[in-house]
Amino acid sequence: LFSGHLVVIVRPPEQDRPWRYEPYFSGKKRRLEIQVQGRFKHAPTEPLWIRASPQPLRRMQLSFVVLSFCKLILSVLRRLSGSGFTHSFGSDSETPHMTFPLSQLCSVVMTPPGGGQPPRLEDPELLRLQTGKAGWINALPLDTEHIYTFTFHSMYLDTAKWEIV
Repeated sequence: LFSGHLVVIVRPPEQDRPWRYEPYFSGKKRRLEIQVQGRFKHAPTEPLWIRASPQPLRRMQLSFVVLSFCKLILSVLRRLSGSGFTHSFGSDSETPHMTFPLSQLCSVVMTPPGGGQPPRLEDPELLRLQTGKAGWINALPLDTEHIYTFTFHSMYLDTAKWEIV
């Protein structure tokens, strides 16, 4: 469906010496950035989704208090994220998951018409080009002619320490 490249940039837990992406994260609280760039082999006919699922877990075993607290947090998340967010704690017919429309989580940068050069992954210039949800207006419908760059960043996922902060 998609052919391209992936870059994952993680802020190191200790920043006592210079590191490669320091300028990229300077002045920002983000701890993680994921960049995906490429071309669709077939034009998507449906909206694209991101699904997070703790495989191979079939069903989450949560106490009543923890389950109630999780449902409260997820209902707030659903209201903040708008339409499309779904979740499940697992059942006989589906695995536990959280699913978001790609357009709610990622910025998209599209090569200019006529085949211009896409931004280089890892380049701080990509920060300037990130448009948030507004970039999706110009990018839709997705096609096989353009090169797309999708970026996701978070200040809450600290994969270097395996924490959610």
